[in-house]
Amino acid sequence: MREINMASRVATILVVILFISITGLPNGVATDNEQSITPSVSIETAGGELFEDYINISGQSNLQASELVWAIDYIESINDIYPFSNSIMSSSTFTNVEITDDVYRWELSIPVNQLNCTCLFSISSPDYPDLLPQSIVIFVGQTSHFSVISHVPSYQYGDDSQTKYLQYDVIAPTNNEVIITENFDAYSFRANVCKYSGNSCVSESFQVSLNHSIDEAGFFVLEFNQTNLNVDDGIYQFEVFLRDSFLRYSNIDHKILTFDTNPPVVDIRGALEVEEMSTHVYSANVDDGYDSSLIAVTWTISEPNGIVRGVGNAEYVSDTSISVQFNESGIWDITVLAIDSVGYFTTEIHQVEVINIPPVISLQTSFSETLGYEGAYQVNNDESWFFDASYSTDTNNDVDELTFTWLLDGEIIHVGKNLTKDQLNISGHHKVVLLVSDDDGDYTELELNIEIASQNQHDEHTINYILLSSVILIIILSTVLIFRSRGENNSFNLPKWGK
Repeated sequence: MREINMASRVATILVVILFISITGLPNGVATDNEQSITPSVSIETAGGELFEDYINISGQSNLQASELVWAIDYIESINDIYPFSNSIMSSSTFTNVEITDDVYRWELSIPVNQLNCTCLFSISSPDYPDLLPQSIVIFVGQTSHFSVISHVPSYQYGDDSQTKYLQYDVIAPTNNEVIITENFDAYSFRANVCKYSGNSCVSESFQVSLNHSIDEAGFFVLEFNQTNLNVDDGIYQFEVFLRDSFLRYSNIDHKILTFDTNPPVVDIRGALEVEEMSTHVYSANVDDGYDSSLIAVTWTISEPNGIVRGVGNAEYVSDTSISVQFNESGIWDITVLAIDSVGYFTTEIHQVEVINIPPVISLQTSFSETLGYEGAYQVNNDESWFFDASYSTDTNNDVDELTFTWLLDGEIIHVGKNLTKDQLNISGHHKVVLLVSDDDGDYTELELNIEIASQNQHDEHTINYILLSSVILIIILSTVLIFRSRGENNSFNLPKWGK
């Protein structure tokens, strides 16, 4: 009975777990879908509306209304002399919110009261920093209204190094494109201009008038021509503004423009003649004619064998300098390619002559350090001897390719690091020349005087030595006997007297 009850309990628990799993599955899928949705928010009210009594704005988003924050801020005119706080009001509360198919439709109605401004209404979500704020221009109240300009990115106009074209949208308080078109000549675009470097102006500002036209879409197209503006090559800041047909001045739009009509000038500085396997630093002075010019610099190295390469492990490179290790003799080319921001480029080549370092001979020998007659190495014909030049040195790239050539009377008698009796066993006095050459054709030579005596000559020298030694010995003995005999003859004995 207990077994039956236990089995029924287990079955009940399994059914409950299965039910929870089945009912929980859709919720989990819905959560994944929610996480995969890209957040979005839009304003349905058109920009440029005039609100005299209530500010009525509506829009929609796929985010909850509680996650949205709206704000109304002042737009400053170029005539605003004293700075003030741009913020007027901000909140996350809406007048009405409706949800349809996971889309939140929100409405906002705010009394104008005494507010008069040209303002910017914006809405964003602090929880989603990647979501760009949406905004529109609104005119509130009865006064303090002026036209608002905003740059419209466009790539349909062909800019060049001397002329730039920028497209602008103009939102006037009347929001009437017909009036703008009919009063085209009454609109005047101007700009305060200064030379710009870093993050600020580096010259006094001056004001210019800008030529403009209207395209088919109703946008103003402004022309910035270097000749008409009477400015040199350089980077300039333009504070663009509009004076409309009612002589009202707009807000300011800041633009940074570059005029560049000349290629950069490159000057490479560094040694023109260096030794093989040495390392030298070369610097490049690149001048585009104005401050803060954006220039891309590329260094290349051309070896004498025609190989073009970048820097190696023992070298370094920056925009303004490079270190080069010259591991081969000959003519090297160090090239700098400089390209400025408008595409003008200059190629400058710096030629370097690398002088080969000749080998240094280091000779080991079996002979005594004391040389014989006339500085010759003396040896008997039947004796073994050697000269070893394997310790000769050169630069790292040439030392493994050294060639050792032994010459006798201009003829090659051996090629190798060592010279022994096996290569030279002829009796007599010889002048042997050792040539040590590298793979660049440079060489160092050493002359050796070697005297090889024959067996007869050796015996004759021995006999002469014995005879000479005998004569010297006889002379010494004779001298001793002579002195002794003289000593005996000169002796004196006193007479003895008897009693």
